[in-house]
Amino acid sequence: MVKSVIKQINNVQLIIYEYLREIVETKLKNNEVHIWLIKYDSKKVFTVCSASTLSNEEVIKSNRFKRTQDGTVWAFFHTAVREILSRYVGFSAADIQFALDQKQKPYLKNKVELPLYFNLSHSGHIALLAVTNLAPIGVDIEITKEIQDAKNVASKFFSKHENLGLLKINNDKFFQHFYQIWTAKESVIKANGWGMSSPLDSFDVKVEHYAHWFSPILRPPIASTGVYWIKHLLLELNCCSAVCLNIIDEKSIIFLSLVFRIESVSIKDSGN
Repeated sequence: MVKSVIKQINNVQLIIYEYLREIVETKLKNNEVHIWLIKYDSKKVFTVCSASTLSNEEVIKSNRFKRTQDGTVWAFFHTAVREILSRYVGFSAADIQFALDQKQKPYLKNKVELPLYFNLSHSGHIALLAVTNLAPIGVDIEITKEIQDAKNVASKFFSKHENLGLLKINNDKFFQHFYQIWTAKESVIKANGWGMSSPLDSFDVKVEHYAHWFSPILRPPIASTGVYWIKHLLLELNCCSAVCLNIIDEKSIIFLSLVFRIESVSIKDSGN
């Protein structure tokens, strides 16, 4: 079963779930962003991952991976996405239909009562699925590890302001800071659906406290693409993650400017 811990501040909620063997029916309130934490466990995959749940295209894609293990993990995460989304829309996981918009961003093709925005990110054995009905959303998670040429990577992809900030960081905190910038930028790109064709140095993000939403500084050519709100997430050790909402109407902007934070979450599978 699924257990969750919710911390509410000023009527703003961020609900953290962990994907286990069973998922209860789930409903979104107008003021909620749901972040699903999905972990791959090879001992439990056979209970969840089934070719009959995935589409033919998804099965073919999972079989194209050079390493069988990589294909299995990919299939597991995408089966989990179907199982989770089915709880919001009332369709079976196998009946979920995806399509791609003009920016190649997936959306639900099924007819649903309210719009459902979602985004998936995975790194190694762990993944995040963000779900909301507020606005287009992006999420990114990265397992943190030392990168030999991290400063060179930052100089190529980060903005001038972000690189200046990295120069002030002590060596023991450099990679944490680097990944917080990276995941924040990725979440913005995924919320809009720009893809890697958009220059990463055309907007600035910052390493903000986990309790706060913040808005990036946009410059041409993306300065007129909307208003974005980002939040760093503290979910797992040795991981960095961030979520971003592409807010359009003014009421939602005011709403999301409120501060909230994630409480420590303790989740156990009581069914095992």
